Amino acid sequence: MKLVHNSPISIKSDFKVDKNKDQVDNLRDLKRNKERTQKPERVYFLWFLNLKLLLEMEEKKMCFKIGKSRKEIYVGKNLKIDKTFYKDWDLDQVLVSPFWKWWKSHKTLFEKPITEFSDTTKGWVPKPYYRFIRINTRNGLRSILKDVQTGLNDLVGKDSGYKSRYKVVGDVHYDNEILRYNVIIRILNGEDDMEILEKEKGRMKKIEKSKRGSIRYDDEVNTRESLLWTLERQWKNLSPEERGVQYTKVHEEVHKGLHGGLGKYRLKIIKTRGTIIDREFRSRLRMELSRYTKESQLILNGISQGIYRKPINF
Repeated sequence: MKLVHNSPISIKSDFKVDKNKDQVDNLRDLKRNKERTQKPERVYFLWFLNLKLLLEMEEKKMCFKIGKSRKEIYVGKNLKIDKTFYKDWDLDQVLVSPFWKWWKSHKTLFEKPITEFSDTTKGWVPKPYYRFIRINTRNGLRSILKDVQTGLNDLVGKDSGYKSRYKVVGDVHYDNEILRYNVIIRILNGEDDMEILEKEKGRMKKIEKSKRGSIRYDDEVNTRESLLWTLERQWKNLSPEERGVQYTKVHEEVHKGLHGGLGKYRLKIIKTRGTIIDREFRSRLRMELSRYTKESQLILNGISQGIYRKPINF
């Protein structure tokens, strides 16, 4: 069974490839200046994606396999989504809608209250946390600002009391989160390690270049890279025959009384340089993907309880 509503996010579709990094950063800064949310919009996009994944796993009765014992954790049974907390998100829309469409009608859930201006008080309903101000615009701007500041001096040093219900915990690194999301989707869809590497290599290397990954110094090529890429390079230099498993015959002792011959034999794997590199490369790749998977599972467990992005153990 494969996921339908969730699919891996490609670099081309989530990154402006026709602009350089500085241009993208400037555009993001301009957009951020107009936003009234605690975090940038793309952070809520990540929260939305992960919740959408949980909802589809619940719908399809899919499970995670966690730990060395490969324990099965079913979404909807062992891991339950706090639908009371997410009541205002309209979860039926989250499951089937693209983020941009859902965000249009739900972004106010994440925005801070704004200061409003009006020529009339018609429609304004008093609240304990509201304060109405009447301004005579015949006064100069400097005088008006001074009067407003003086009138609100009692707020200095006081806690506003406003707390967002949908608070993001900690720092969120966009590419790292997308990579975790992609890896776990590909695993759920039955892709093997080599397929995942081939499709996610670009983002994995992009993250490493940002110096967030585990990196070491390689004297041979005079560059900084992870052990995974060193092993992959060595693996690619092997021929298909060198990567393949090779066997030798190990003969059993001949029983006494039989005439000549070497007797029965069994096959024993020969440890060649090629098989050692192949095993080390695949083992390292499995370790990297397992790390991404475990991190995703813990983050998804937190999201099910209404917390993004604090990892929570099962």
